[in-house]
Amino acid sequence: MGRAATQLTLVERLKELCEALRHNYGELGAPCPTTVVNSDCETFLARGAQPCDIIYIDPARRDEQSRVFKIEDCSPDILSLKQQMFDKAPTVIAKLSPMVDIGDTVRKIPEISEIHVVSIHNECKEVLVVMQRKNCAERVRLIAADIPSGVGFEMDYGSEQEASALVADRMGKYLFQPCKAVLKLGAFRTLSREYGLGKLETSTHLYTSDTLPDRPFPGRTFTVTEVLDFSSSSIKTFSRRHHRCNLLALNMPADTATLRSRMGIKEGGDTTTFVCATAFGPKIIVCEPLLRPGEAPTGF
Repeated sequence: MGRAATQLTLVERLKELCEALRHNYGELGAPCPTTVVNSDCETFLARGAQPCDIIYIDPARRDEQSRVFKIEDCSPDILSLKQQMFDKAPTVIAKLSPMVDIGDTVRKIPEISEIHVVSIHNECKEVLVVMQRKNCAERVRLIAADIPSGVGFEMDYGSEQEASALVADRMGKYLFQPCKAVLKLGAFRTLSREYGLGKLETSTHLYTSDTLPDRPFPGRTFTVTEVLDFSSSSIKTFSRRHHRCNLLALNMPADTATLRSRMGIKEGGDTTTFVCATAFGPKIIVCEPLLRPGEAPTGF
């Protein structure tokens, strides 16, 4: 952040972290003129804060017993501190838990202009909320990004409710699995509309098509090699053919570990198998990863 700033003030309530930061800046150099303040943000905003361009806040997500994720349970509570921050800066960026509910967050903070969901190697890590003092935007922009794959997706909050998904009545040649940052946005029907894909079932967040979209899909793309009914006889047939594969159960009564044990499958290899509910019955879908020309591996 300091590389893009002309001046930076860092506020930290733990004295030992302030001392470590001052030491490191002395050894390595600060990216811009920087002041380190040992204080909690409530006291700093009330007594020492000067007007600035942006406030970035990272509330603590742990109470005395366990980790928390609701905005009002974190420390400090940015809902009660919001007006004090807006008195000092027109833009506030808050880093929230990846477990936070996006819809609930939008309802509680009308000043939100953007929400960024960040994942690393398909593991959702952070939710960044951008708030503007005088936000006049009709829509909240939702942005998902995965690092280092470069997979990304954008949508407006509310567009999911306006979208209608095409539900597939059969399995196509290709299967598409969204990355977790996109799933966190809740872009279930929107993906079907934006990419022209059939959703396997209302609550199964996998998609299929006989053709590839004209732009890279924000997630993994597979070639379907085999489709079996989820039945005792099919499980025996599958187990004879596949002793090792990456198995994933979605929208099924049993979880992945239970099904892997039942099917006698060891984890690993290049084959991915989805056991999931579809609009045309529960299926075992065997796939191979597809890498399109000029497309980089996702690392998922």
